[in-house]
Amino acid sequence: FLSKPSLILVAVSRAGLSSSHLTYQLTYIYNQILSVLTLTQLNKIFEQRRNYDLRRMLSGSERLMNHLSESMDNDPSFLLSSVRCLVLPPASRDLVSEAIIRYCGKQKNTVFGIVVAANQLITLVRMKKYFIHPADLHLLLNLINATESFKSSETWIPICLPKFDSSGFLYGHVSYISEDVCMVLITVDRNAFPELSEARTKIVQRLEKQ
Repeated sequence: FLSKPSLILVAVSRAGLSSSHLTYQLTYIYNQILSVLTLTQLNKIFEQRRNYDLRRMLSGSERLMNHLSESMDNDPSFLLSSVRCLVLPPASRDLVSEAIIRYCGKQKNTVFGIVVAANQLITLVRMKKYFIHPADLHLLLNLINATESFKSSETWIPICLPKFDSSGFLYGHVSYISEDVCMVLITVDRNAFPELSEARTKIVQRLEKQ
């Protein structure tokens, strides 16, 4: 059992997992719920209606929790509070980071630029020197891996990163810059899609020149 404001989460294991391990997994599931709703919205819902069926608000996001549950059973990164990094020559990694900084660094509301491939981190650029917790990165990776539609077009999506700020949304520009490489540009500005889409185009052009 994991008791949180407005919610009680329950896990049952057939694999003999310890209670501390299950509590750890339930905390991730709770954070996944917050990533969709935010803590502010969750509290508001149950302040207004204590018997509200939360499944209505979570409709469509079941895939995220299912994929997260499966990942936690197989990926030790969750227990280690770590993120796997893709093996790359330092010069290649620096090139990707430099391109993001060049075209996103001057946009005052952009906070993170993240590039991943095969569930492994290529680079993480922190524009404003903010810190992103591994647990929030796991939620971002889970979102990418569980959403096939990201591969077909640029996507603009609100997301709450609970360790960063559980009270509100950030906004992510998500796109695949090659068949297996996904880039997420995160901002606090809900209207920044055109600017980040333009930055994405310039970043791809810069990388293709190399």
